[in-house]
Amino acid sequence: MKIVGMNGDTTKRANRQQVLRLLSTEPGISRTEISARMGLVKMTVSNIIAEMIRSGMVKETRATGVEKPGAGRKLTGLCFSEKAPVIAGLWMTGRQVYAGVFSMELKLFNQSIRQLEPGNAAESLSTILHSLMEPLDQPLLGIGMALGTGWDSSVGYQLSEMMNLPVFAMSDVAADATVISRFTNYTNYICLSMGALGPAPSIDGGIRAGIVVNGTMLGGPDGCVPLGQMSRIGGGRLADVISQPILFRRCRETLGAECRNLSDVRFACKDNPAANAMLADLFAPLMDMVANLCLATHPEALILDAGLSGFGEELREYCFSRLAAHLESDVPVVTAARFGTENTMYGAACLVLEQIFQNGLGYQRFFQE
Repeated sequence: MKIVGMNGDTTKRANRQQVLRLLSTEPGISRTEISARMGLVKMTVSNIIAEMIRSGMVKETRATGVEKPGAGRKLTGLCFSEKAPVIAGLWMTGRQVYAGVFSMELKLFNQSIRQLEPGNAAESLSTILHSLMEPLDQPLLGIGMALGTGWDSSVGYQLSEMMNLPVFAMSDVAADATVISRFTNYTNYICLSMGALGPAPSIDGGIRAGIVVNGTMLGGPDGCVPLGQMSRIGGGRLADVISQPILFRRCRETLGAECRNLSDVRFACKDNPAANAMLADLFAPLMDMVANLCLATHPEALILDAGLSGFGEELREYCFSRLAAHLESDVPVVTAARFGTENTMYGAACLVLEQIFQNGLGYQRFFQE
């Protein structure tokens, strides 16, 4: 049997990238804690940190965490410096873009929300990013794009050529799944999205899922499982019975309210018994399909995207009760996106972080070999 090992240089590179990950997720972490987390001798960690400090990318700060009683001198923490590069996250939803520039710790520096026209989307995005970067004296390392329904990766290729920077694109629901993996201990979970329809027709109606099993994302190249294309119980596609346009139409018919987005729907449905009955009827086939996914993947959690979570606790309780009726046991927790309406923009930035941690994007900035 052939065994593939790692030579010293490969191991060194992997260790360095994992130190970057820890500094990003836990600013203020000490050398001692890094050593304990990674199972490395303190000298190895100290050497890695020394390289990063010499490069100017990392600085010392006050250590986070609880000090042990009777400990000796206080531990020194570590964080990225003001010279460290920044990353950008773009979320394309409908004809709108949420754009943000972030630190390596995912601290938001600047952001903008703009309308886009499909014909010159890449040029508009380039202008937006340049305006966000103008107040900052730090280099932009890469751009993450979360693509909503009707947008495809071609706009990312165009933007990459315009800005001469790497652009990483995935579906918006996959970006949601990525940010969840950063801030929770879940290894099996489902992200559910009911996205706005973008500039191009979409057969899935914007009903999509990001499914993560044992830390690995399932689905197509964009990390998306198009639920709207799937056949529902009783025949027909799921997108034929639930999508944003269908929801808007039902609001008009049932409530007499003209809605253009999910915010309008939430306002029209607030404290309205007829609206709650309408929503339950619309979401029933969607939750039936999610229940089937749960039987196959056994998720710990079902996370509703920013649009769905905005309906509040009532929808989360309904989703949980519908799943419980199907599953009886192992019912997942039903929870909301961490960063509210901007969650997917944060997830887009996380796409760049993963390229730094896994594939060494910008590696030479942090380490001189």
